[in-house]
Amino acid sequence: PSPSRGADTFVESSLESFKAEIIDGLESELSESRARYLELERKLAKSEEASREKDAQILTLQEQQQQQGSDSGLESELQESRSCTAELEGKLQKSVEALAEKDAQIHTLQQQRESDTSLESELEESRARSLKLEGELAKSE
Repeated sequence: PSPSRGADTFVESSLESFKAEIIDGLESELSESRARYLELERKLAKSEEASREKDAQILTLQEQQQQQGSDSGLESELQESRSCTAELEGKLQKSVEALAEKDAQIHTLQQQRESDTSLESELEESRARSLKLEGELAKSE
């Protein structure tokens, strides 16, 4: 075998050995990186869960504050509602009275119309009798 052939084999062997070391190192780093990633994922999940729990607590506290605030607000709303109801009842009573007056006026007008119709009929009858009597008077003269 030639000396250059031995040197080539040595270089190739060294390169293969170097490649293997690099690959082993990269695989090791990859494995460590995956482990860190999984650990970070677990921490993130715990953090998100803690955040959701805090959000739920905050929401509960806000609802309690609103309930306490709304209890006093409800009293004032109830008072306003009672006042408004009393005002509306007064307006309703006035409307009912005005409606009763309108009904009475309508009834009076209907009676007047009936009376006027009756008077018109009597007037027509009277005119007819008057014409008849005038005709009889003219014949007798």
